[in-house]
Amino acid sequence: MSGTLLRMSYAPEWIPAGWVLLVAFLCAPPLVMIALGVLLLTVMATFVALAGATVATPYLLFRSVRRRRAQNDADRRSAEPTSRGRQPVHSEVVRSSH
Repeated sequence: MSGTLLRMSYAPEWIPAGWVLLVAFLCAPPLVMIALGVLLLTVMATFVALAGATVATPYLLFRSVRRRRAQNDADRRSAEPTSRGRQPVHSEVVRSSH
């Protein structure tokens, strides 16, 4: 036995790894394409939301200012004395503060 070398082949142990790599390399491009598609849709949705917020901001700002002015004018009118010279009832003056 001293003159013979025992050689061992690792080929059978690596056969499943080869199949796994083959399947992984075949499946990777479609999965990457799906991931890129999802990423692209997310970016597009973000830009649409940003554009919508940019367009809606002036409208919402002016609507809020107009509502506050109307509320303040109504509060001032209710605090003024009535035409008969009497002060308004306390419940007419006090409004809910927001």
